[in-house]
Amino acid sequence: MTQTRTVLLVEDDHDLRILLRQVLTRCPCDVLEAGGAEAIAVCERHPGPVHLLLTDLNKPGMTGPQLATRVRALRPGVRVLHLSGWPLLRPYPGHAHDRILLKPFRLPELVDKVLELLPGSEPKQVADSAVVGRCDRAT
Repeated sequence: MTQTRTVLLVEDDHDLRILLRQVLTRCPCDVLEAGGAEAIAVCERHPGPVHLLLTDLNKPGMTGPQLATRVRALRPGVRVLHLSGWPLLRPYPGHAHDRILLKPFRLPELVDKVLELLPGSEPKQVADSAVVGRCDRAT
């Protein structure tokens, strides 16, 4: 029996959230969706584990690292993938194990990174070798 893996997708832009949800179905995983404000409530209501938090690094109202801290208080061990259109010019303010995928990125890159972070997944090779974004280890 395959373990169901759950991603908490937090994105304020409704259209982008729909696109990201569609992409995440390739992983495959269950997707919990939230705009920024209701993310904690969605996490609290979900009866099962949350394996991955996928959110912007810079969000209005609460930064990605602040959100990750709150989600980790509810779901210890959750992995975090931040999306960011801004290069990191100073040390990353979050957890040392968080990962960052810089925008712009190709959708297969996102799928590969999500699969890398979900438990029990085997990352797929990105078919297109032209890298537009880059995936950094946040340290």
